[in-house]
Amino acid sequence: MQIVLQLLSDHQYTYQYTTDSKTGCLTNLFFVHPTSLDIWRAFPWIIEIDATYKTNVYNMPLVEIVGVTPTGKTFSIAHALIENEQHAAYTWVLQCLRSTLEEGFVVRVALTDRDLALMKAVKDVMPETKLILCRIHIWRNIELHTPVG
Repeated sequence: MQIVLQLLSDHQYTYQYTTDSKTGCLTNLFFVHPTSLDIWRAFPWIIEIDATYKTNVYNMPLVEIVGVTPTGKTFSIAHALIENEQHAAYTWVLQCLRSTLEEGFVVRVALTDRDLALMKAVKDVMPETKLILCRIHIWRNIELHTPVG
């Protein structure tokens, strides 16, 4: 992990991390590429947040935060490895995200799946942000629960 942190620093990423106080092991890592930050400053109004569950070698959820341009194109803003998909971890990610924006920038809309811990964290950290559910997740849920035939 020390190599990852050194690479983030060498390539001028904005990053933050936390470690376990007893073991010193990484518990959370948040990072933003410098170009992504520049694009996000131009289009800070809409974000999409989703997590993949433990699909990496560290067995940690990977949170991806994506922005949307006025033409409907998406771009990566930030990524985070978190220790779990609980409210505290999501709150930490969103606080890191919020700290990367300069004063005056406000995320107006956040799209998520129906992860209740994430939804609560968005409301707590970004109370001015309108929270809506992602239509892809809605359609997947409809398909999953619609009887065949």
